[in-house]
Amino acid sequence: EYTANVYEDDLEQVFLGTTQEFYHAESLQYLSCNTATDYVRKATARLAEEKERSQALGLPATTEGPLQGIVQTELIERHARTLVGMEHSGFAALLKDETKLEEMRDMYDLFVRVPSSVDNLRDALADRIKTDGRSLIADQEKGAADPAAFVRGVLAMRDKYDRIVSVSFRNEKKAQKRMRESFE
Repeated sequence: EYTANVYEDDLEQVFLGTTQEFYHAESLQYLSCNTATDYVRKATARLAEEKERSQALGLPATTEGPLQGIVQTELIERHARTLVGMEHSGFAALLKDETKLEEMRDMYDLFVRVPSSVDNLRDALADRIKTDGRSLIADQEKGAADPAAFVRGVLAMRDKYDRIVSVSFRNEKKAQKRMRESFE
């Protein structure tokens, strides 16, 4: 009883605060020097390491929950928007390349740990669909594509984004809904 109180009163907050400072600095440093894909791999590994470490140390549940929350906040939540928007490797850029389904899925799997972060991915999906759709419409209006080509383009677009939602978003209902709404 006494040792638990000493830990909770004297060490737990210092431990959690130091952990937060460490992951805040590490995540900023890593993000500044790496691609979004590399960052996602590193963050995923760090989350697993931290969970293993807290179990190996036998940390009390009163520490383990807040610790995981801190690590998720520092590695995911604080950088979600940046990871989506990174110029050549962010989720928005990956959406342009149909061969990047696994990288997009890895980012989704990381973000899903902080559910509000997934909104950034869904927003990027909706924006990309609308951009591609406007491009098809513009080609149609300029006469660059005949009506049959326009229909083929829309169907190809639908297939592409169906695959992305199916694979990269693990068929998530909210992503399906955003995709449907974006096509309307």
